[in-house]
Amino acid sequence: MTTAAIGIFAPGTSGQAEQVHRRLVEDGVNAVLFDTDIPSTERVSLDEAGARWNGYRLEELETAYIHGYAHESPIVPAPSGMRDWSVWQADYPARQQRQSFLTSLFIRLAHHGVRLVNPVEAAQAMFAKAHLLAGLAAEGFFMPDMIASNDSKTAKAFCAEHETVVWRPQNGRAAWQRCLEKQRTDIVQAEKPPVILAKGVPGPYVRAWIFEGEPLLSLQAFPPSDIVPERLEQMTRIDPAPYAECLGRLAETLDIPWFQVAFVPVEDQPCFYDIDADPVIDWLPPVYGEHLTSALAACLSGSESVESVKVASQKRPALFLRRMLRVLFEFEQCKYGNAKSE
Repeated sequence: MTTAAIGIFAPGTSGQAEQVHRRLVEDGVNAVLFDTDIPSTERVSLDEAGARWNGYRLEELETAYIHGYAHESPIVPAPSGMRDWSVWQADYPARQQRQSFLTSLFIRLAHHGVRLVNPVEAAQAMFAKAHLLAGLAAEGFFMPDMIASNDSKTAKAFCAEHETVVWRPQNGRAAWQRCLEKQRTDIVQAEKPPVILAKGVPGPYVRAWIFEGEPLLSLQAFPPSDIVPERLEQMTRIDPAPYAECLGRLAETLDIPWFQVAFVPVEDQPCFYDIDADPVIDWLPPVYGEHLTSALAACLSGSESVESVKVASQKRPALFLRRMLRVLFEFEQCKYGNAKSE
């Protein structure tokens, strides 16, 4: 059986993986999807003879695009209110074995010279986010003052030193958000996992998607506004040229092909807040998401990159407007207020 030139390893529910696969096929690239949920219909093996997946010899792949794979320690299956505790417990060894198999498989492919986008080491680095960001600071990159802690006194002292503090969980994919005193007392506790606290540096929030040191897209974000006319988060394409040298050095230091970086420009110098080695792009406004899908497919296949997207500002897609929520909240407040007066 003919092997694929590009393998896409992702959960079967990943719309992003399907879009990248479809774009590769449209461009005439031999690409095959591999479902990392490994349902019962999949036939996979890993032994001395090599790695096979539904008949494909995976060592013959040129490139493996890995999406939706995350390092977990410990491995915890997702809870569901529709399943009893005994079934939830039984999921643990199955998920553990699947994680172990995928990790071994990707390491084996790298050993055989398959280009991984991205390697297992990238997922491990993203899991230890605080360590990763501290390491970048030690390499001389401009980082905000930050700590990782679950000690309430340490967190209180840190917040007292800075006018604005933002926070995010230490692991996984998450957005930075403002850390108010009420939040701090709730999220920073000895019995809870540590969180990352960082000084909030004033300035525009920029996201850039990088492939092998080259920015594919850079967007400046403008926060939602409640002032009429209301708007959701707005994104505008910016020229990455002022940050190109620093972003290239960052890519070389990280030594991973494909990632998203978030930063705040301070006098044309990026102050880095986050790195994501498995960017999710299907949440973006369609014109930006389609551009990144095409650009990523082109980079994976080694063809010429697509032209830079040239569009007006776009708003983050959403199912409802802030005004409707505000009307609802005001209605509920009025209803309960009348009940009290009666």
